[in-house]
Amino acid sequence: MNDAEKIIQLYLTDETKMYQDWFQALNPTDDDTVPFAQFPKLETLKKRFQKWFETQRPVLQQKVCQEWGYAKQKKKFQQKQSFIIALSIDCLAIALSLPTTNTIAIATILVAEGYLEDLCSSANSPSS
Repeated sequence: MNDAEKIIQLYLTDETKMYQDWFQALNPTDDDTVPFAQFPKLETLKKRFQKWFETQRPVLQQKVCQEWGYAKQKKKFQQKQSFIIALSIDCLAIALSLPTTNTIAIATILVAEGYLEDLCSSANSPSS
């Protein structure tokens, strides 16, 4: 198992860590910053992710559903970890202009929490 697969496995078993890493990736600290508070609670992190997702929805629909071909790509992978790695590297790192390591947390949330099913089914519906 490579490092990315180990991280994904950890995320799939530790939801709090997954959301904390997502939050930290989008709110990085530097060497001069002293943390003054703990992470928000898991429920708060999930709400923040939902808000972030909604702001990113148009970009994600275009890049993940249409250009990357989520429905076809999903069928190519037997293991969830391999699919998340492909999504991170082939699609999200480019679409979100974030380092691949940061996109692994995002991709894992999108897959594990069912965001992509909703995103890409609505992208294919006549009302969108």
